[in-house]
Amino acid sequence: MDFSKIKLTDSTVISAELKVISEDGEPSIEAYCINVESCAEEGSFIRHIFWLPLEWNGIFLGIGNGGAGGKLGTSLYVDARDGTAVGQTDMGTYRMVNGEKTQSYKSMMRDYGWRSTHLMTVVGKELILAFYGRLPDYCYFNGASAGGKQALSEAQRYPEDYDGIIARCPSFNSVFLGMHFLWMYRCLRNRDGTTRIKDTLRDKITASAVKFFECDGSLGARYGFVSTGYVDENTVNDFLEFLRQEISDITDEQLEILRKIYEGPKNSETGEQIHCGLPIGAEKNCGYFDEIENIPEYDSPWFKLFFGQDFDERTFDYADQVDEYFYGNAEDFGAVDPNLSAFYEHGGKLIMTSGGSDPYGPWADAMNYYNRVLELFGDKDKVMSFFRYFVIPGKGHSTDGLGATDEFGSETMESELSAIRKWREQCQAPECIYGARLETKENSEGRTYKELVYIAPVYPYMGDKKEGINYPKCTSARYIDEQVAIIRESIDRENGFLK
Repeated sequence: MDFSKIKLTDSTVISAELKVISEDGEPSIEAYCINVESCAEEGSFIRHIFWLPLEWNGIFLGIGNGGAGGKLGTSLYVDARDGTAVGQTDMGTYRMVNGEKTQSYKSMMRDYGWRSTHLMTVVGKELILAFYGRLPDYCYFNGASAGGKQALSEAQRYPEDYDGIIARCPSFNSVFLGMHFLWMYRCLRNRDGTTRIKDTLRDKITASAVKFFECDGSLGARYGFVSTGYVDENTVNDFLEFLRQEISDITDEQLEILRKIYEGPKNSETGEQIHCGLPIGAEKNCGYFDEIENIPEYDSPWFKLFFGQDFDERTFDYADQVDEYFYGNAEDFGAVDPNLSAFYEHGGKLIMTSGGSDPYGPWADAMNYYNRVLELFGDKDKVMSFFRYFVIPGKGHSTDGLGATDEFGSETMESELSAIRKWREQCQAPECIYGARLETKENSEGRTYKELVYIAPVYPYMGDKKEGINYPKCTSARYIDEQVAIIRESIDRENGFLK
C-alpha cells in the first residue's frame, strides 16, 4: 500500500516500511513501521511513529513519551506483536531537544502540552481506517511521567479519543512541578554544583525514615522501605527531631535543608504553597542528592526558553517570577482540570498510579487531583466506576525505589493494559493492582534475568482521609482554580482546532 497517498490531518507520511518482528523466541509477525511529520500551525514541527501489524486485533494503543519529549521509542513494536496497532508522538520538541533552532515557544508549548498527542491519535485512526478499512474497536493510551500528563490531558481535553487510559506517575501539574525541581536543586546544591548532603548521610536519612515509619507486619517493615512517608501535619517536624537523635553528625543547616525540601516550595511573599515537597523516604531516588557528578546548573529547557538563555536559576524569584511563569504557561503546560464528565459519559476508564517514593511526581500531588475530581462529581461511587487511583508502596518514578519496582494488572503479572481492557470491554473493574519488586540477577552462564522478590496487592485510594489528618500540602487551590479557568477558556477559544 502506498501510505504517502493517504490524506492525513495536517500531516505527511515520511516513510513506511514492512518489517518482520521477531524477538526472544516469540512467533514472527509482519507490521508496517510508518513515520509521519505534522505541522499544526506555522512553526509547529511534530514527529510520530506508528506500527500497523498485518494481522490486527482491532486495538489502537497510544504510548506516552517522557521528560521533555523529542524522541520516539525504539521498541514500540513489542506492543504490536500481539496484533495491536501502536502510535507515539515526540510531543513536538524534537528540534529543541536536539539543539536545533526551535519554532515559537507558544507553538511548541501547544504541541508539547496537548496538541501533538491528540494529533497523533487523529492521524493514527486515519491510517488505521485507510489500511484496515475500519476504525479501531477500542483505543487505549498508556503513559508515564510526561506520558502520564499526556494521558490526563487526553481525558480532559479530548474525552472521545480513548476508551481506556493509564496515567502512571503523571507529571501533570507541570507549571509548578518545574518549580519543585528547581527548589530541590537550589536547596541541595552549592553554587559550584556539589551536593550539600553527601551520599553517606543521604543513605542514613533514608534508613532512619524506614525506622521512623516502621510498623509491625507491614510490607515496608519486612523489606526495608517507606510506603508513602506521611502520617499527619506534624510528620516533618517529628521526623526531623528523630533524625537529630538518630544521626549524631547531622547539622542544623542540613536539617533545615531537609525541612525545605519535605515541605516544598512556597511563594516567598504570599506564603502560598507552590507544590508539594519530597516524600520522606525518597531521598535515595532523588538525583539532586547524588555526588557522582557535579550539577553546576539546573538542567531544564523550559525556564531558559521562557525567561531567556541568560536565566540564572539561583536568582529565580519565588514571588514575582512565580506569577510571571505561571500566567505565561498556564494555558498549555499542564493537565489539572478535574472535570472528567465528558470522559465518563463516553464510557472511558482511567487508572492513575503514583510511586510512594517518587521524588519527581510526588504522590500527594496526584492524590490532590483525585480529591478534586471527587469534589467536583460529589459522588465517590460514580468516580470509582470509571476512575481509580493507586499509590504503589515504596516505588520511585520509574523502576527505582527501595520498595516496588514494577506494577501489574494481576497477580500473574499481566500488564495494566490488560486490567484497563477488562474494565472497559468486560466491565471487570480492578479491585486492586499489584506492586512487585523485581531485582536483576545473573545466572551461572553470565546472563542477567529478573527475579521476583515479592508481589502484593495495592488497593485504590478511596478519598477516605481521616478527620484531623491533613495530607501534605499541595499547590494552592487558588493557583489550580485559576489555571483550570485559563485552560477551559483556551479550549473554548481553540474550539476549531482538530475537532
